[in-house]
Amino acid sequence: QSNWPRGRVLGGSSVLNYMIWIRGAAEDYDLWERDGCPGWGYNGVLPYFKKCESINAPIPSSPLRGNDGPVKITIRKDSEQVSHAFVKGCKSLGLPYNPDFNGESQFGVGYTQSNIYEGERQSTSTAYLVPALRSRPNLHVLSHAQVTRVLFNDNKEAMGVVFKRGRNATELRASSESAIHATREVILSGGAVGSPHLLLLSGIGPRDHLLQHGIPCISDLPVGQNLQDHLVVPIAYEANVRTLSAGDENLWNMAKYFITKSGPFISNLVEAQAFFHSGLFPT
Repeated sequence: QSNWPRGRVLGGSSVLNYMIWIRGAAEDYDLWERDGCPGWGYNGVLPYFKKCESINAPIPSSPLRGNDGPVKITIRKDSEQVSHAFVKGCKSLGLPYNPDFNGESQFGVGYTQSNIYEGERQSTSTAYLVPALRSRPNLHVLSHAQVTRVLFNDNKEAMGVVFKRGRNATELRASSESAIHATREVILSGGAVGSPHLLLLSGIGPRDHLLQHGIPCISDLPVGQNLQDHLVVPIAYEANVRTLSAGDENLWNMAKYFITKSGPFISNLVEAQAFFHSGLFPT
């Protein structure tokens, strides 16, 4: 088993992740399209990547990047010494410097782009939801609510959702169900775990698996299969240059953060990255 944090909060996992702004390799999206997902190739999703971001960092101008989106992207100006040492070390091994991991290629070593602006996290909640709540009278947010299943009509069209409300698991289990019916469409945005889980609870998934759990099958589909995630394998080393540590959690650095929006408190703890082929370095 492995720990799998879930973003059960307004803004989802963008509220608790490391704020590393990286799209992934273009080839992966093209593979999705070749495997039967029309529109999910890199050229298909690129306009949406550009639409959501606004670059506030020394990144080369590129038609692959956006400048008018709500999510502000930065690179920490006063990165820790260990971050510079990491970049220098990778370059000494022959890995090329890459000024933009979201540009033409991911290959190389460079500094991390982050959805942090003026020392504050740019989550989907702060970038999208909060501004929309101020300006859109047709947007309503129901907090402390958990959708339990999607409602379908006889034509297998989504027509609404069933949900419960409660501030904790005990209240949720004890609360009664309520339903909201849609006039146009139902959009699931529960993430890589939440959305397939909700589909399974609603009867969309492998028939045998659903019947094992007493869920009537509406559509026999391979929901929940081929899930992919990036695993983290921490490797710790002693450093002979300055790095972040528990000693940085002091009043001086706290004051520095609140007054000047600088110092170690604005770090996302992943200030440099490297992408390389596994056979690049000799053993």
